[in-house]
Amino acid sequence: MLDDLALFIKLYDAQSFKKCAELLNMKASTVSKHITDLEYTLGKSLITRTSRSFKPTKFGEYMYGQFKHLSTYTQEVVNKYNKSIRKNKNSGVLNISMEAAISYELICPVLDEFIKLNPNTQLNTDFTINITSWPTDNTDIVLSVRPIDNMNLENRFLRTEYAYLYCRKEYAFKYGIPSEPEELVNHNVIGTVDVNKIPLDHLVLKNHKTNKEFLFDTSNVPIRVNNPLHLRRIGLASDFIFGTWDSLCIQDIQKENLIKVLPDWSAFEIDSYLVTRKTVTPLQQSFINFIYHCVSRDYWHT
Repeated sequence: MLDDLALFIKLYDAQSFKKCAELLNMKASTVSKHITDLEYTLGKSLITRTSRSFKPTKFGEYMYGQFKHLSTYTQEVVNKYNKSIRKNKNSGVLNISMEAAISYELICPVLDEFIKLNPNTQLNTDFTINITSWPTDNTDIVLSVRPIDNMNLENRFLRTEYAYLYCRKEYAFKYGIPSEPEELVNHNVIGTVDVNKIPLDHLVLKNHKTNKEFLFDTSNVPIRVNNPLHLRRIGLASDFIFGTWDSLCIQDIQKENLIKVLPDWSAFEIDSYLVTRKTVTPLQQSFINFIYHCVSRDYWHT
């Protein structure tokens, strides 16, 4: 009956069986039959049939007044339903654990883009270092610098991250910078501590053009640090050459606060992984896609 009521509204607006039929790409006789069926259902006449003009009855005028917004109302109901479906599909809570140094510049500056695309999502983010196992039962996604060994998890390779040597421009003005790795012995250098909190006695430099390696002795350096974020912060405030992730120094290089030392030589490299359970929800997949977008960006030109 609703379809026939909607057709009656169209007929009333058109004020002609012929015009109504043309608008709806129907035969005028088909329109007339639906109106007759509606009148039979309602038990009252809606129009006075005449060969010259369209003339509604008093009941027809009443029904038009009551249902003339039926089409608009129906569309509003459909729109609300579709909006609800979209909201439910991409709503909920995501518990994310990410390696602090890798996510600091690659993901954090654009994290709001994910919320704009998924406004009904709540992100609980944990930034840490040295993730070696699945953090908690309610964790949804992990960004780690090593695979997590668990048959129920899927490790997705993301990218290889490189670390280079840097110094403040003030350091370069005072002491100059080495042009070859062998000259590092004449400079103040910050050493590193590995993931097991063991101080490292050597820094292995690798030339990306020749694949040549150089072993620099750091056994007697005055400072050793295990966190790339803190390496950068200490380096920005002191007269030392230090190594940290390339992505962490984007703004510093562009603002000329830092200078890359021995730019053809990387200090170390590490692979990053996106780790999830074997089966993911649509919302989790949406965040996975977002992470892939983040790590594929050329962050030097964004």
